Amino acid sequence: MAKGNCTVKFYLKSEKKKSKKPDEPDKKKAKELPIYCRIIYNRKKAEFNTGERLAPSSWSSDSGMPIRQPRLKEYLINVESNILEGKRTLEYQSREVSAKVLRDYYKFGDDKESISFCSYFTTFFKEISLKPDNYGVGTLKKYNSTEKHFNVFLKSQKKSDLTFEEFDLETIKGFDQYSLTTKSKQFDKPMSRNTANSYHRKIKAVLSSAVKEDLIQKNPYINFPIKDEKTNRTFLTKEELYELEKHALGDNDALKRVRDVFLFSCYTGIRYQDAQELVSDKGTSQECLV
Repeated sequence: MAKGNCTVKFYLKSEKKKSKKPDEPDKKKAKELPIYCRIIYNRKKAEFNTGERLAPSSWSSDSGMPIRQPRLKEYLINVESNILEGKRTLEYQSREVSAKVLRDYYKFGDDKESISFCSYFTTFFKEISLKPDNYGVGTLKKYNSTEKHFNVFLKSQKKSDLTFEEFDLETIKGFDQYSLTTKSKQFDKPMSRNTANSYHRKIKAVLSSAVKEDLIQKNPYINFPIKDEKTNRTFLTKEELYELEKHALGDNDALKRVRDVFLFSCYTGIRYQDAQELVSDKGTSQECLV
């Protein structure tokens, strides 16, 4: 197989800008951005998040390397070296080489086909946790609880993990049935259809990411429509809100935190999701209330 030209470059990836109020100071310059690796092979490219972050002021766009960050610079040089070594190995073995193949070979080696769903979910969650501007606190908590709930489901099936080949429509149906019929320890009742759907959507997103990385050919959720049930929302009276406010909730601290955020939303009109992601006037993130 003919050898191709390959270059490896690193860059800071700008994140989505949030709308800001007039005269609000721009804090983006001091914010750390994710460092991405771009592999170019025969004019075609593939990219991935290195998992590292750095402020723009400490990055040299000309050299594509950090400034006065020896540990980080050594790490990126090592990444580049491993990718180029992978290229030489694949070419020596007369195997297919492309930018995407080099990226996958660096990330997974020859074990790509044996990657399990649960290990991929864990990696996926770690990567999105590095993108706080794209995934809010509430969204990350939902992914975390989805992963935990699915692992409990697997244990009920006497399994510890699944390969992507094993994750099929029957797995989805089994998980759905388990979610709708198994009582939770916290509420002593099964979750609602809409709550179960929220778990399904998170798993579907993880599988969609696996499709993009060519780990699976198609998303098994293509044959499992996710439809929410219509709910009739009722309004609580002042008296009911007061009763909820003074209720001991069985000394359950987790429920108390949920109750406090809910009451805060009721009294202020702020959405529950937005209330979870409030920050102080100094712009520093507060500990999530829920």
